[in-house]
Amino acid sequence: VELMKGRGYEIVVGGPHPSVDPEVVAKLGLRYGISGEGEVAFTKLCDALIRGEGKPEDIPGIIITNPDGETVYTRHPELLEDLDDWLPDREILRSPAYKLPFVGQIEVALSSRGCPYACPFCYCSSASPNSMFNKSRWVSIDTMLADLRDAVQTYQPGYIEMIDETFTVDRGYVTQLCEGIIDQGIKFSWGAKTRVDLIDEDLLALMRRAGLRKIGFGLESGVYDLRRDMTKDFSNERVKQIFDACRRLGIDTGCTIVFGHPKETRSDMQTSVDFVKHIRADYAEFHIMVLIPKTKLFEQAV
Repeated sequence: VELMKGRGYEIVVGGPHPSVDPEVVAKLGLRYGISGEGEVAFTKLCDALIRGEGKPEDIPGIIITNPDGETVYTRHPELLEDLDDWLPDREILRSPAYKLPFVGQIEVALSSRGCPYACPFCYCSSASPNSMFNKSRWVSIDTMLADLRDAVQTYQPGYIEMIDETFTVDRGYVTQLCEGIIDQGIKFSWGAKTRVDLIDEDLLALMRRAGLRKIGFGLESGVYDLRRDMTKDFSNERVKQIFDACRRLGIDTGCTIVFGHPKETRSDMQTSVDFVKHIRADYAEFHIMVLIPKTKLFEQAV
């Protein structure tokens, strides 16, 4: 922001942080921010500022900082309901920047938005009800299959990453999508992320037949009590069963571990490291807990 200021640009920030903590717009010394999904709001803001079409204060989801430095909402954001109208235009997204270490260049796809869970460290825990973060919505099966088929035929990717927050929230949807991929003969390798308590070996087997190559899980800790506090109420034995099932099916596994849970000790951290080795995860990410403003964990820390 400091680099861009004074160079003729109107800088606008959006995403989870301004959505749950709009005051950050003023703290950054900016005039405008966006709360909620930005596709419509940002486009309308550009029309207002560049073309003089409409007023910023009339746009749902716009955050405006007054000259006195006070941040105000104009109107609450409007939720995008029909996701079929909001798939990315892949022709203008061509870039070698999307890469994964085990496959190289990839495509990305999104079949749903939102996550119904409220993990205390996540911005979803402080989002207002029925918001973009905690209201799950799906692209229709036919539209999703057409998007995947077009991506495979046009760009021949070695791999497609499904970037849904939690891919298997709706088991019926995933089942229909995988059966459609198989029935239509769409051949590609892909990956997704979900929760251990939202999947079993039968669903994994179907996903594998549809091309699943890698699946990631948010474990957060190898200590059950700490994991349960993070709303991940599944046992270590259940985790082991799912990772063993993935190995039998030839699916690579990934997991995330977060250090810095309340009450966590150095011994607990070592237990998490040992647990990742015990379940033989193919890939592991270790993170430091970050207190996101206005989340349940942030309020607890304060």
